[in-house]
Amino acid sequence: MTAGPPVREMLDIAASAVPLLERARGFVASVDRWVLAEAVWMTLNDPRWQVYATVGRPPESTGLALPLVDPEGSRVGTLGLLLPRAAPASELLRKQLSRVAPVIARGVSPTWSVLATARLVPDAAAGAVLFENGDLHLLPGLHDHPLLVPGGVVVQLARATLQGGQVYRTFLWPTGVGSGETRHARVTVIAASDLPPAVLGIAMVTPDAECHGLTPRELEVLGLVVTGRSNQQISSRLAIGPRTVATHVEHILHKLGTPTRTQAAVLAEREGCYVPPVRARTR
Repeated sequence: MTAGPPVREMLDIAASAVPLLERARGFVASVDRWVLAEAVWMTLNDPRWQVYATVGRPPESTGLALPLVDPEGSRVGTLGLLLPRAAPASELLRKQLSRVAPVIARGVSPTWSVLATARLVPDAAAGAVLFENGDLHLLPGLHDHPLLVPGGVVVQLARATLQGGQVYRTFLWPTGVGSGETRHARVTVIAASDLPPAVLGIAMVTPDAECHGLTPRELEVLGLVVTGRSNQQISSRLAIGPRTVATHVEHILHKLGTPTRTQAAVLAEREGCYVPPVRARTR
């Protein structure tokens, strides 16, 4: 074993932009050079199947296992070392490993791995990582938000977006309904890249968003226009008269500066300037 753990090297690996599995292999190689063990390997938790994806080649017998827990308290994997029988793990080695374990855990944590992607939404106040098994982990350094709760409508919309293969989507969602004034938050959904399949992506929330001066009802109508609904279908869905729908559509076209509803739908979807319809949304 060398004098001390290669902390700087491990910090560089944790901060690198390479795929998660490449970072895991980098940590294994770094520990191997430092400890000079007979074998070093790492297993990464896969929430989708509750099994482990192994990096390195684990031996039939093990010597020392170190749980990897990220700063949010989630178990992300295990680091294993097989040490020579003549040189078992010393108390010093155990203490040094415990000091570098948080660095390694952060480097292979799916939650922390998506932070670079989350920075693409600079005004976001809240965000969460969505997992395929239904789990939801709040992003470090951001606030929680009532829209980002497991099973919530917005989370279901985000999950359906990602499971449908869409890599990016943004839309508006009403907040403060029933308080006398309806505001809207912007929801941005981004698919995960270079991460285990168990990680779907992230959902970010930017509060107090508005779009072209559209009213809450016009944003609802535009959401139905985006999905291709006719005026008659919109009338039935929102329980308002066909003439009222036609008036809303006319106002929408004027505010967006588009001559046709098709162009309005394209613009709205591109800018996320609509409230998407759901089958049973409580008003």
